[in-house]
Amino acid sequence: MFISHARYRAVIAALASEVEFVALGEELQNVGDIAAFLRSLQAEVVDLHRSLRTSLVFAQTPLLTWRRLKKRRRKRRALVSGRADALPARYRVQQQQAQLVSGLRLPDEPWLHVEPRGDAEVILVPGAAWPEKRWPLASFHAVACALSARMRVTVLYSRGDDLPIEDFDWGAAQLEGDLDLSGCIELIAGARLVISNDTGFAHIAEGLGVPLRVLIGPTDQRLGAAPQGDTPSAQVLRLGLDCQPCSQKGDRPCHVGGRPCLTGLSPERVLAAAAEVLGVIDVERSLDDSL
Repeated sequence: MFISHARYRAVIAALASEVEFVALGEELQNVGDIAAFLRSLQAEVVDLHRSLRTSLVFAQTPLLTWRRLKKRRRKRRALVSGRADALPARYRVQQQQAQLVSGLRLPDEPWLHVEPRGDAEVILVPGAAWPEKRWPLASFHAVACALSARMRVTVLYSRGDDLPIEDFDWGAAQLEGDLDLSGCIELIAGARLVISNDTGFAHIAEGLGVPLRVLIGPTDQRLGAAPQGDTPSAQVLRLGLDCQPCSQKGDRPCHVGGRPCLTGLSPERVLAAAAEVLGVIDVERSLDDSL
């Protein structure tokens, strides 16, 4: 049984294994409801986040057995302060979460399954919760125009991100900003490649087994950025500057100015990475043709 916010229902429904889902905001309304529900079941609880909310539930259920994620806060703070060895290079938050559930490991095969919809071959995800994590929109635009001249490209975004999407002529690329979460998951499932900032859709693409390239700037896979597994189809594009990572969530202003970790990541490099998945692309010609 999963207890999570109602907005994540579509993700739980896509899990390869059928599970019962209890939604916060629907069946349960607050921390007290969650605690009472767990006490009524005499449940063994696996806390995958160790957030303030789950800590409050923990305090209200002293007789229940809990397994809780170790947040490693001091080591995470050290990592973003320049201590590259604060956490092992292979450390992954989702692997730690999986081990809480009877010692499981994140599987190499897809753990999300849905019927695909749409005909997008490449999906670009220019949004992210925090602006500091976003690859420049002009760079996404260059890649969209270059690829959409040769294949079907969809730019998948949320209107809540307040991106100036309409300031650009996206060529033959399709814009999709009105799908609900279920629709987004189904669209991603049918793609040959997803190119995304460090955001939730990157995790979904990895879970679906869709080839993925994640543009990493201020954050780090050891802090939860995708990909979290070891599947070769899901890879990171990252410059590896001395100032990376500088933020656990990507919510801190760039302390060196100008976000070089992302602005320095060129459309040519991203197109070259796309060519590894999609086949031979003349990168320079593609960019010239898109101008």
